[in-house]
Amino acid sequence: MIMLTEKELETFIIGAAEQDVDKLRERGFPIPNNPTLYRQVRLGDYGIVDLLAIGRSRETDKLEIYLYELKRDTVSAADIPQIAKYLGGIDSWLFHSKSVDEDATLKGFLIAPEVDDFLTKFIQPFIHFVSINYSPYDGVRFDLHSFNHFSDSECKNIDIAIPARNTNNNIRPLKQ
Repeated sequence: MIMLTEKELETFIIGAAEQDVDKLRERGFPIPNNPTLYRQVRLGDYGIVDLLAIGRSRETDKLEIYLYELKRDTVSAADIPQIAKYLGGIDSWLFHSKSVDEDATLKGFLIAPEVDDFLTKFIQPFIHFVSINYSPYDGVRFDLHSFNHFSDSECKNIDIAIPARNTNNNIRPLKQ
């Protein structure tokens, strides 16, 4: 497997977006419409995000800000606080900014060759996981991960009772 450093991956993504952003999107890279990309954006006390893209939704014209944190090897649970902090920084900036007087869609993306799939079920919709795949024949491809349960795990029987739908809001006693 080809491995790029975070800096090389940043350079690749910026170059690909400048050359043909639609082709980059076709290869699976999540990016707003008509984006402006920024590299190594300082977010004050919140840290430095690898890449930031800002654009507008084609459908709604709503402001979209995507943050990308690139990892050399594997995205794991330990990386979630980092991207969450960056999202918090942008949210704080938007809240206090006098120049932005509208709501924005914020999304954070953790990008690496490997992603622990179990994370995707419990963290989305604000943080997304993207694996990057390098192929000598097909080039680079980005794959957004979604949760499809653990392929080698099973959970058929759990000893709990599912309560009936309660339309009259009565409080039920706890099962002893």
